[in-house]
Amino acid sequence: MRHEALTFLMCPDCDGELSLDGGAVPEADGHVMSGKLNCQRCASHFTIRNGVLVLLPATMASVKLETAARFAEEWTRWSDLRDYYEQEFFDWVAPLRAEDFAGQTVFEGGCGKGRHTAIVAAKGAKAIVALDLGESAFVAFAHTRSFANAHVVIGDLLKPPVRAVFDLAFSVGVLHHLPNPAEGFASLASRVRDGGRVAFWV
Repeated sequence: MRHEALTFLMCPDCDGELSLDGGAVPEADGHVMSGKLNCQRCASHFTIRNGVLVLLPATMASVKLETAARFAEEWTRWSDLRDYYEQEFFDWVAPLRAEDFAGQTVFEGGCGKGRHTAIVAAKGAKAIVALDLGESAFVAFAHTRSFANAHVVIGDLLKPPVRAVFDLAFSVGVLHHLPNPAEGFASLASRVRDGGRVAFWV
């Protein structure tokens, strides 16, 4: 994780402000690869593992984690990125185009292996925070580590540990897997500031 990610994040348990433990030291590319985040309000602690923030709520149901693990296994097995992903992505989020992401703060609900995260980062987003519940987030981090504007987080889309500060939010192929897709859409939309946009594809 890069320190800049803290601008967008909050505690999943109480919405409090998070701070990086003083013992965490960034590597040459600016990423803190291991360490701890502390909530200033409720004193919860969260880990940084292999460069990825793990911001799961204390009340996380085990069945959700089991479902996430199944998807994560798929994304870690087929982890490569393909050239056709870009055209596919913009077909799915139409009428949004590449230029609509430039200079925007973007929230991605369900990033999988980071194929869309990398596209949005490369198109000049001011920042993209990509959330996933499973360990495929580690694959997404590997694909986007070179982008200073990309931040990957493990968290729950139904209780996203991000502030309502985004210009644009999107989710591709995720909401229909949730127990209540409408709740997932509402949660995604709740992180977009007034006048922002939301795109999804199922």
